[in-house]
Amino acid sequence: MTNIRKALELIHTFADGDTEKAKSLLAEGYIQHNLAYGTGRDAFACSVSYLASVPVKTTVNNIRAFEDGCES
Repeated sequence: MTNIRKALELIHTFADGDTEKAKSLLAEGYIQHNLAYGTGRDAFACSVSYLASVPVKTTVNNIRAFEDGCES
């Protein structure tokens, strides 16, 4: 699986609430760059779980994803 595909699947866990998928896509020492969320795989999964529990559901509409030398 490419890094782009991993990133897109991870972003989509915010909408589908799949915490197990989120954990499987992240390394244990995942560094979160958004200061509103904790660092680490488990903290990310907790964020996914929280978003799945709120009444207003999160939606994802990715327009473009890219990495150095690649685009899709």
